[in-house]
Amino acid sequence: MKILHFQHIDFLKGGSIILRPRRNDGLIADGRIVFSSLRDNETYVMCYVLIPVCNSVNHCSDI
Repeated sequence: MKILHFQHIDFLKGGSIILRPRRNDGLIADGRIVFSSLRDNETYVMCYVLIPVCNSVNHCSDI
């Protein structure tokens, strides 16, 4: 089982989310997604952290 750390960046209008690798793994993840890879037959645990979405005016709003 391999652990992947991601940040949860933004929600798209279509319902999908943008994920990017997280450099600081010391933070506590807000959630985990467990999935299996058919390519290498390995189980992955994707940890993500929720981040507020900021617009160009630099005002942040929680989702």
